[in-house]
Amino acid sequence: MLRPYADCGEDAAAIGRGRPTPSEYHGAMRTARLLLVLALLGGCANETAPVPQLIVSAASDLIPPFAEIEREIERRHALDVRFNFGSSGELARQIEAGAPADVFVSANRAYVEQLRERGLVLSETELHFARGRLAIVTRADSAAKIRSIADLVNPEIGRISIADPAHAPYGVAAREALLSARLWHVLEPRIIRAPNVRLAYDQVVKGATDAAIVAVSFMTAESRWIAVPEELHAPIDQVAVVVANSQRQDAARRFVRFLSDPWSRAVLERYGFHPVR
Repeated sequence: MLRPYADCGEDAAAIGRGRPTPSEYHGAMRTARLLLVLALLGGCANETAPVPQLIVSAASDLIPPFAEIEREIERRHALDVRFNFGSSGELARQIEAGAPADVFVSANRAYVEQLRERGLVLSETELHFARGRLAIVTRADSAAKIRSIADLVNPEIGRISIADPAHAPYGVAAREALLSARLWHVLEPRIIRAPNVRLAYDQVVKGATDAAIVAVSFMTAESRWIAVPEELHAPIDQVAVVVANSQRQDAARRFVRFLSDPWSRAVLERYGFHPVR
């Protein structure tokens, strides 16, 4: 049964004056607060959390496997990975100069140690995850038949591209192999030094050189190549580490750990690396 206004005390008086009653006021405030909360929740639901963007400075021998590893780690860990490929020595110099990087992946442990001594990488995150291999590859249209490293002296082989030993681990390994085979001094006048191992490979693919001593990871089903015996050169160790001034260290550590994941090891092995277990 409805009560007359006179029985409603302040509510009746307020209505009579045209103002909201206290109960109407408090009800309106509760409604406003509820609408605000729903609006905030709705806004949050429409916004996605930003994906951490990771800069990985990596040795160029890792270009082929890292193309696959990038897709998988982005799918599993919601990371936006950006690679900066080059020779390990050049990448180390960039980090020393303050270039942005979250992870450094070197094809030579010495460059990681160099940065560690300067406090530029986190030593506890160091991961030796694989070992690279060296190949001799000839031009697709070459008449030369390469069965061993000694065949590089054949007259059909003119210029030979390698990565620059001054800052590229595969160049160091190529020179060591030729020195071990007592061929360096014979072949040095024909050696063309490229800035990194990928560019050394590109030179033979494009016909700029007759042969190249480069990473096995670049070899395809169409490549004409042989493996260089590993006893002719020092190990080409692949080492990853988190850069000390990275602003995304959690994401960087996840990337480094993922390189030891069984899935990543299988990919690396498919591209000719020896995964370290």
